[in-house]
Amino acid sequence: MQPMHDDPVLTVATSAIIYAMAVLATVTDVRDGKVYNWLTVPGAALGLALNTWFLGFEGTRSSLIGLGIGVAVWFVMPILGKPLGGGDVKFLAAIGALRGPQFLLYTMILAFLWAGLMGIVLACRQGRLLACARRAGSWLLLPPALRTDPDT
Repeated sequence: MQPMHDDPVLTVATSAIIYAMAVLATVTDVRDGKVYNWLTVPGAALGLALNTWFLGFEGTRSSLIGLGIGVAVWFVMPILGKPLGGGDVKFLAAIGALRGPQFLLYTMILAFLWAGLMGIVLACRQGRLLACARRAGSWLLLPPALRTDPDT
C-alpha cells in the first residue's frame, strides 16, 4: 500500500493534530492515568473527515483501514496481558484514522521498541534485570492463566 498522504497540507495538518493530541494525552495520562475519549474520538473523526475531504474515496478507505487496525489492537491486548490501556488503544486508532495504516504500523513498532528499551534501562537502574528477564520469558511463553511471578 502506498503512503496515504500525497497532499502536503494534509500531511502537515494531520501531523500537527497528532502532536497536539500526544501532548494532551501525555498530560492527562500522567495526571489522571487516563487518555480520554474527548481527545481520541474527535481526533479519529477529524482524521476521517480530513482524509475524505483531501483524498476522496481513497482517503476514506485508508483512514478506515488505519482506524480498524487501531481498534484491532484492542482485541489483541487481553492475549498479551493488557500492556496498553483502552485510552492508549483509542489513541492508536485516532492516529490510524489521521495518517493511515502504514504510518500507524510504523508508529506502533517504534513505540513498542522504545517502551522495551526504557524497560531494560529501568530494570538495569534498579538492579533487577535478571528478574525482569525471567518474568518476560514466562510472560512470552505462557498463556495468561498459567503465568506466575518469578519473584514469588
